[in-house]
Amino acid sequence: GAWCALGSVKSQIGHTKAAAGAAGLIKAALALHHKVLPPTIKVSRPAPGLAPGESTFYVNAAKRPWLPPEGHPRRAAVSAFGFGGSNFHVVLEEHAAEKTAPDGDGRVQIAAFSGPEPRALLAPLDAWSERASWEETRALAARSRETFRPEDPCRLVLVLEAGRSEFAAVFRSARQRLAAGGEERAWSTPDGAHFGAGPAPGRLAALFPGQGSQYVGMLLDLGCEFPEMLEALALADRVVGPVGGRRLGALIYPPATFDREAAAANEEALRDTRAAQPALGAATSGALGVLGRFGVRPEATAGHSYGELTALFAAGRLDAESLFLLSRLRGELMAGADDGRGGMIAVRSSAAAMEAWLREESLDLVVANRNAPEQVVLSGARAEVERAAERLAARGIGHR
Repeated sequence: GAWCALGSVKSQIGHTKAAAGAAGLIKAALALHHKVLPPTIKVSRPAPGLAPGESTFYVNAAKRPWLPPEGHPRRAAVSAFGFGGSNFHVVLEEHAAEKTAPDGDGRVQIAAFSGPEPRALLAPLDAWSERASWEETRALAARSRETFRPEDPCRLVLVLEAGRSEFAAVFRSARQRLAAGGEERAWSTPDGAHFGAGPAPGRLAALFPGQGSQYVGMLLDLGCEFPEMLEALALADRVVGPVGGRRLGALIYPPATFDREAAAANEEALRDTRAAQPALGAATSGALGVLGRFGVRPEATAGHSYGELTALFAAGRLDAESLFLLSRLRGELMAGADDGRGGMIAVRSSAAAMEAWLREESLDLVVANRNAPEQVVLSGARAEVERAAERLAARGIGHR
């Protein structure tokens, strides 16, 4: 299969002539350091020999976490061709396989302020000038985070993003809201200001999603920037092994596609329960690790359907390797169960009413899911499910 990503410095920064080799060397070294396969822009359709599936090479047109096979170090090669006939080729290998720190590029900043009461936060906001440059804004945000005290009675954080935030508007709306006073314990504005007063209203719980929430490229930026996410992806890749001939990491973050049919095929491949469930385990456990870096740790956990497994992991009842082994097994069992003999039917009814109705109708079905106070799922043999559908219709009870 295609395993070697191709890229070009020239498409990014133009022809650098004598400096082309140096530019390529810098790009390769940074790719190894950040553990990211960097994108090459301006490719709408690869040359015929480089079309997906044509060779071991592919054009990497989108950034992706670099997940090498187990026991195989990351390597990057640079080819530089000079006007005078010089031809240089150099191969680099990573110094260490582990990513040691996040790789934020500084384009997103958090300005954080705290004090004894809301109006005490106005002074630091007034110190910011609407004519401040992005570099000055970054410096202000860094200083604000150093003096921020989470235990203070009033706290305000502003999310600022280069090229996307109107910094003046964010500061202005926060200043106006604070000056207006009021008794609100918490508020947020659409442009990125978030205020809280007093102690936390309760303890923190985390709810983990089930199958159906997965999608190709999910949490891509976290995978490229944070060690915790990269570590979770790499471990899942190793423990789960290939699914349908493709590694799990390549199913979550496949090489760029250049037509809709290929993109749809990638989404379909990730919907396979054998891939979807381990993929969700990798993504959600990695995201949990990223939150932990910032001190966010749930005191209670729950999960919807497959998410019960990641909830058990978050609660410390499973280690990461067990999570991925169980995810793979659960996905395989569910894929194997689709032989046409069994079925499920969702019914608008309480569990108690359905259990009584099943006894009354002598149907060999069980209440398999209690989805909501007035919705349950019945399961059993396909023939019994079809009988239940007929009798529910005759009673006028909603079902699907």
